[in-house]
Amino acid sequence: MPLITEKFSQHKVDLIKRYLQREIEKGRPKEFEIIVDDFKVVSRTSDLEEFEDYEQEISQDSRNLTIVVYGNANGNRNTRYSFTLQGEPVTSKASPANGLGEIDQVIAQKLAEKDKEHQFTQLKEKLSSTQQQLTEAEEYAEGLQKRIRDMEEKRYTNAVSLGEVASVVLKTLVKEHAARIPGGQALAGLLGADVAEEAPPAIPAANATVSFEPQAPAIDEQTQNRISLIEQMQARFNEQQMMAVFSILDALVAQPDKIEAVLVQLELHPAAAAQAA
Repeated sequence: MPLITEKFSQHKVDLIKRYLQREIEKGRPKEFEIIVDDFKVVSRTSDLEEFEDYEQEISQDSRNLTIVVYGNANGNRNTRYSFTLQGEPVTSKASPANGLGEIDQVIAQKLAEKDKEHQFTQLKEKLSSTQQQLTEAEEYAEGLQKRIRDMEEKRYTNAVSLGEVASVVLKTLVKEHAARIPGGQALAGLLGADVAEEAPPAIPAANATVSFEPQAPAIDEQTQNRISLIEQMQARFNEQQMMAVFSILDALVAQPDKIEAVLVQLELHPAAAAQAA
């Protein structure tokens, strides 16, 4: 049974632990036991998780650390590594610069390692939380973008219903049935549904002097009247009423034979007006 006696070195203790780890990985685990000052702190085992239990038993008064590594599970043949904890410093004959002894240095080193491990765990948790917040923020942004698109589409639809229906349906209805509606000709002219053809421009005489002057753009009276009519409708009707009026006009365009019935209902037909009188 070989006996190796040396001054304590954390590096060499770690070498023994790594050797045991490699043997486990190769499928031939070795049993070991650890003794501190003739007191067995880790009984014979192959569980490497118990290896560092000795650290809890080491103090400033500890003198020796012994690690026994057995050759096989069924025999007692082993190698003993005996590390002296008291005496000259391991790495240098001079006293440590920080005033700590060898054991204090080992304890401080282990505490520093555990503190680093704790900090690493906290960083991982913080990173996970940050990633979760980022995911939630991206989902919220996507939701806002969808709502904006929906609002823009709805606004475009409303604009089409109020603009194109007013300019196309109403103008078509009045143009086709202006003769049958009291005041229809005037209304057709007001909406631009029945506009007389413009006369061809006159050809100037040969000896006439032709002058060109820039013309400032202007809104003609008919356009102003149309705008005024639309403004009056918007002022008197709310949005639902406007939509209802356009629906009625759309239905009358599709069924022009219903116009007289509507006029009678509204007491606008000449016959209805005569009966009322």
